[in-house]
Amino acid sequence: MRSSGSKPVRVAVANAQLICGSTAIEFAYACAARVAAICALSFLTALVTGIQSPVFAATDDAPAQPMRFIQYDRDEGLSQSAVNQIVQDASGFMWFATESGLNRFDGYDFEIFRRDRDDPDTIPNDFITDLAVDASGDVWIATDGGGLVRRHGNPIELEVYRNNPANPASLIDDNLRRVLADPRGWIWVGTMRHGLSRLDTSSGEIVVYRHAAADAASLSDDRIYALWLDPDGGLWIGTGAGLDRLDPVTGEIRRIDLGSADNPFAAGDRVLSIRRDRRGDLWIGTAQHGLARLDEKQGVLELYRHDEADVHSLASDRVEVIYEDSADRLWVGTNDGLNLIGSDRNSIARYRHDPTDPSSLSDSYVISILEDLGGVLWVGTKTGGINKWNSRSWLFGHVRPASSNNEGNQTPKITSFTRDNDGQLWVGTFGSGILVLGPDYEDRMQLRRQSDGGLSDDVVMSLVTDADGNIWAGTMQGGLNRIDAVSGEVTVYVHDPANARSLAANGIMSLYVGNDETIWIGTFGGGVSRYEPETDDFVNYPHDPAVPSSLSNPNATAIREDASGALWVATSGGGLNRLDWEKGGWVRFGNDPNDDESLAGNAVYSLHVDRAGNLWAGTRAGLSRFVPGNNARAGSGSFQTITQSDGLPNEAIYGVLSDSEGRLWLSTNYGISRYDPKTESIRNFHVSDGLQDEEFNFGAYFADDQGTFYFGGNNGFNAFDPIGLDFSTAAPKVVLTEVSKFNKPADTNVAYEILSDIAFDYTDDMVSFEFAALDYTAPARNRYAYMLKGFDRDWVQADLSRRATYTDLPGGSYEFLVRGANSDGVWSETEVALAVAVNHP
Repeated sequence: MRSSGSKPVRVAVANAQLICGSTAIEFAYACAARVAAICALSFLTALVTGIQSPVFAATDDAPAQPMRFIQYDRDEGLSQSAVNQIVQDASGFMWFATESGLNRFDGYDFEIFRRDRDDPDTIPNDFITDLAVDASGDVWIATDGGGLVRRHGNPIELEVYRNNPANPASLIDDNLRRVLADPRGWIWVGTMRHGLSRLDTSSGEIVVYRHAAADAASLSDDRIYALWLDPDGGLWIGTGAGLDRLDPVTGEIRRIDLGSADNPFAAGDRVLSIRRDRRGDLWIGTAQHGLARLDEKQGVLELYRHDEADVHSLASDRVEVIYEDSADRLWVGTNDGLNLIGSDRNSIARYRHDPTDPSSLSDSYVISILEDLGGVLWVGTKTGGINKWNSRSWLFGHVRPASSNNEGNQTPKITSFTRDNDGQLWVGTFGSGILVLGPDYEDRMQLRRQSDGGLSDDVVMSLVTDADGNIWAGTMQGGLNRIDAVSGEVTVYVHDPANARSLAANGIMSLYVGNDETIWIGTFGGGVSRYEPETDDFVNYPHDPAVPSSLSNPNATAIREDASGALWVATSGGGLNRLDWEKGGWVRFGNDPNDDESLAGNAVYSLHVDRAGNLWAGTRAGLSRFVPGNNARAGSGSFQTITQSDGLPNEAIYGVLSDSEGRLWLSTNYGISRYDPKTESIRNFHVSDGLQDEEFNFGAYFADDQGTFYFGGNNGFNAFDPIGLDFSTAAPKVVLTEVSKFNKPADTNVAYEILSDIAFDYTDDMVSFEFAALDYTAPARNRYAYMLKGFDRDWVQADLSRRATYTDLPGGSYEFLVRGANSDGVWSETEVALAVAVNHP
């Protein structure tokens, strides 16, 4: 290792954390500058004695994509925490079967259906074991003790099928475990202990299939755990003793031998789940022997078992549910976690409940899975209620790399990025040094601070790759590090008060390689340094309060060249500076509270030059675009600013990147925003869309040569193709969820979602209409517009209450219309229309 200048003592900053806002940034660097006075010696000792190896070996497996779930349990209105089954009906409502009632969900509220002993028109039993929706849209409800229920008609009726000992043609048992709707008009019913029944909905005829010890062509067992219908009409049956296949045409039942001398799988084990994927493979989940991929003729092709020593094995050998989503991902729910089988059908990623992570699964015991029509995956658990995951969130590529740090294997706080000439991604962190990741973001190596080599500081605030392939790393308090990407040799440059040609300061805030391959260094406290490769030293541009043409502030947060070749330097409190090459001084641009065309704020976090040559400055007070004046070389020019009033969710702009279509992507203190300068439209993205967190970090933004964008924060980073993002184009279905008079539900005798007209008396001085767009991706971001034709002159933009209220309506005829937009801004194609009549006095 070669050093330039005298090296300062390395110590840790006890309380400096990478929190958002310029105050936090300045505090962190100030701590680094005053470390001898404010840091505890014991903390320093712990850091020095806990030095890690500069490079660590990592597994070859790519890290599992994080899944961030939204949970619904009793606190959110769910009737009970065991969610045995999930379906979506023809109207778009979600239905959840629990052990204490049936739940219907519109994205906002749960409507609970329970048994009422005084009302024979309610469901006969609260323990709901299974649900199915048939081709006509009827919901079939299997209960444990109350038989089978059909919810259908207009008005809605409940038709109950129960066992009648005096009637051999009745349902064979009231204790049901499974129900399956067959497109041929049949309903298959699996009982707890009395075999299988087939109900013909047109004739009402019931055919029963039972186990007979002396008949090898009968069911292998009368306990029915799973049903799956093949496209050819064949019915697969999971029983308490194995797997059967029923031919509905011939009535023949064939028992499938799952065990053999060569391949002993699960002979006699309970088959709890069955699924045939789109590739044609049949998947079988058992109670004790894990998961198998099966071919009818060849038998078991592949086994998936739990291995305590292998974190990539199946989470448990008890497989409760198997589900394939619209992206051909195969999900396997076990009693100890959710598993994702890779597209190669070899790798397995596990997702479990983590008590330290509120966005993890609410419970590891997974018993039901469904993907709704909008692409949202619902996961029902045994004791934790419902979990909801937006599958499109993976388009934002949330990566949580592993690290070896002094606080254990926590997700490192990301501060900076660059790519080397081999395509590896170098990631700077706050306290974990540099992580080097492969093409699939798998860990390749980690560079850490060392007493006899390695980095000079584990807090790496900025990274850049020079023309020769060297990696330059700017640290918080250890100066500048140049890393030979081939040999790994690290050269450290630090400030020497006795040497005017040494680095200006040891806190490095930004790095930039100019068009002529010059390396520029923005420091904390020393202004800007320019590296001179011929002499291996620096030319410095400090801040001097007595010299107006010097830098306006000593803290240089970002450096860029504009389309004309002019060099711009952003500062944390002095606005912008442009270097006047002829005069050798700086032209300053700052905020003037009395001038709307001045820079948005003097705390500038980021600079970006787009494809059109526009210079953009991300500040604490919004995004500003520089508009050159007639005499730009003399310092003239103005700024156009975008703020929260224009649609930004937050005005602290930490990073700015532009895509190939000219749109700007902004990382902020509250999500990521996409701004289109052509249309001046803004689209905001949040955690529900797949962001690593709502808050991002200063300096943690980067675009590689392939067009991939990287934005980092305290929960990893997002890596995505801005052009390849897929947003929902499906218009949401909007329904009425309530009509009320004086805030009490109106008695319509018809479900609100199918209500076509309603009449009010002239004494009904206050009436309300409540509605919902049945898109579950992010219901809080759904939007609505309504109009009462004959009363409202134009559409009314609804607030988040989703309710339209009218008082003292004059007698006459009206029409209430409502439409909605999902979280991606797609509006419903048709309006809900309700004829409204108000009687005259």
